[in-house]
This record gives sequence, structure tokens and C-alpha cells, in this order.
Amino acid sequence: MLEVSTDSERPRLDPGDLWAATEREWRRAVPDCSALAAPRDARHAYAVLRGLTSSAGGMVAAVTTSLPERANTGRSYDYRFAWLRDQCYAGLAVAAHGPHELLDSAVAFTADRIPADGDAVRPAYTVTGEPMPREHALPLPGYPGGSDRIGNEAATQFQLDTFGEALQLFAAAARHNPLAPEAEAAVRVAVDAVERRWPEPDAGLWELENRWCTHSRLSVVCGLRRIAEVLPGKDSRRCADMADTVLAETRRRCLHPDGYWRRAADDDGPEAALLVPLARGCADADDSSAALTRARIEDTLAQDGYLYRFGRARARSAGTP
Repeated sequence: MLEVSTDSERPRLDPGDLWAATEREWRRAVPDCSALAAPRDARHAYAVLRGLTSSAGGMVAAVTTSLPERANTGRSYDYRFAWLRDQCYAGLAVAAHGPHELLDSAVAFTADRIPADGDAVRPAYTVTGEPMPREHALPLPGYPGGSDRIGNEAATQFQLDTFGEALQLFAAAARHNPLAPEAEAAVRVAVDAVERRWPEPDAGLWELENRWCTHSRLSVVCGLRRIAEVLPGKDSRRCADMADTVLAETRRRCLHPDGYWRRAADDDGPEAALLVPLARGCADADDSSAALTRARIEDTLAQDGYLYRFGRARARSAGTP
């Protein structure tokens, strides 16, 4: 233990006491997962996510920066920020087990950001909720095969599915406990933003060029349907009707004549991310599009049990399976 202090009157810290206090706090913070199929793994996963969450509630995507996705490609990224989508994913996973602290922090952090920025909500923020910096270089060589790039260009993008994931998170939390007034306000802002902006092109979850992305619209449909289940009266009907409208137009523009969902209105290619809204029941039970899309994705994007994001040639240039 290294102690640095300017207070000569302060009692010396005791490593044993500090270690015992640390163990007690982690035992308190990590819930009992004994009812799950793999309780040790579940507790470990929860502990990692808790360690990645700041005192302000923002969950960092990763603790890395300036690392290349693949050697000598020049594609280096800074992931030391809180992506709202990723935080919602984590919150939904926690909500499936119980109303634990990580669910509360995910709801609170997301509920703070959406009303603050409204239609212009950013895909990601600093872990304290501030706008993250644009990409820029440092006077350093960077990791071998990468660069010294920090910051992230996602700071300026519009990603429609962020609203859909937030609505799903709020709906999942509401099934455990009534939403706080701040979260209720965030729901209203998110629904209004979706109503205004769903017809617009967006950068999508892979943060590329703006286009009419299928995944973004199907994610919004899922979010509207889930929040409609917990809202009262006319608010519920409004969300359910909007979901039907978005789905109908997305089917018209993004469903291939052969019956599978394509990547975007102008792109017939497969898209692995489509499996998420389809698994959440975006398509009706008797709709064959889900099975056809899954079969096509498995046939074109799967390799050794893993999936490329989208078309293999493009996926290799982007880097990550």
C-alpha cells in the first residue's frame, strides 16, 4: 500500500483494515446469484460491471484507449466512455435477475442524459455524464500497430436505436419498482424524440455513415412495445400505435422480397445485429422473416461459432467479428 498525504496529524492507514473493509463492501455490492444456473460466473460478471461503473453511475464501455482492433490497420479507438446503449444492455441483464444497484444506476444515468439533450441525445458520454471529446492525437507513438488517437467520433452522431434501448431499460425497471419522476420524464422525452426522428437516417450501432438502418428501427419498435406495457391509458396506446407505424414502414423499405430483413433500406446485405430485436419478439410469432433472417445470417456471417458484424469483406476491414 502506498499512502500519499499532506496531513501529518492524520492517523496512519492500516492495510489490513482497508482490505477487510474492501471485502465487506464488495460482498455487500454483489448480489446473491445462487438461484441462477452459473452463480459464480454471474457474480463475477456483476462484479466486473460494478467495477466499470463510476460513482456518478456511468458504466465505461472498456478501460482501453489507442489500441488497434487489428494490427497495422490504423484503426484505434478510445472506449473509456459510457455508451447509453451498452449501459442499457447491462441494465436489462441485471433486471432479469432482480432490482439491484446496477439497474438503479443505469436507469438514473440514462434518465439524466435523455431530458438534458432530448432529440440530440448523444450515443455516449463521459462516465460523469459530460459530452465526450472529439478524436484528437497526443504527442505519443501509440500502441504498436495503432496510433495515439483519443476521444471518439461517436460524440457527434445520431443513433436512433439508443432511444429504443433506453425505453426497454425503463420498462424493465418499472416491472420491479415504480419509476422515479426523473425516469418518467425521460420516457416522455424519448417517446417524443422517436416520434420526430425515426424517419431520419442514422449512423446505427456500428457508427458508420448515415443511412436508413433496419436494426435501428426494429430496436425502436421493441422499445415502444415494452414501454407501452407499463404505461397507462392513452400513453400506452400512443406507443403501441407508433410501434406499429414504424414496423410497417420498416417492412416496406427493409424487408427483402425473399422474406428476410436486409441491413438497410439501400443495402441487401446481412446484419448480425438484427438478431437482437428479432430475438426480443419484434416480428410476430407467425412471421417467417425472423427464421429466414437468422438462417441467412448463419449462412453468410458465421465462422467457427462467431459472427461477423455484416458482410465479411467489409467486416474484415472494420476489424471485429
